[in-house]
Amino acid sequence: MTDLNTVHISSGGVVYRKHEGKCYVVVLHRNANASWHLPKGTRIPPETRVETALREVLEETSLRVDIKGYLGALKSRFFRKDHLVNKLTFYYLMSPTTNTNIQVDDEHDNGVWVEINEAILLLRSTHERLLCTEQEHLILILAKGAIGLVEDCTQC
Repeated sequence: MTDLNTVHISSGGVVYRKHEGKCYVVVLHRNANASWHLPKGTRIPPETRVETALREVLEETSLRVDIKGYLGALKSRFFRKDHLVNKLTFYYLMSPTTNTNIQVDDEHDNGVWVEINEAILLLRSTHERLLCTEQEHLILILAKGAIGLVEDCTQC
């Protein structure tokens, strides 16, 4: 049974940093389903999508981040009990403000910085792999400091 009125809204991000001339991004691992994924989570009203993304990244990684731009939204579906739920996840490009040491929450057993091309190989979700593949060039340019904000996210 599909609940067409239920749209699950999540936000998260591709957290990147430059180190020794290379671009690294954060990926998180869950032993429960043996999967690697990007930090993200469920919106708690009345949060904006940006507020959700910032909160979820902080909760899941302990990283305080700045949003550098909007990367896009991914549609997916999942089952909750006997209902098929439509999910919409908004992703932002982010960089840590100070500390780069990842400390994962109770939902995850590991969080690591990996080069973006390795992250693409690790990510379980086809949607997240595609997002990173499509945005890889942009992320690398931003990591080099060649351009600024992708989009004004104040209204997100």
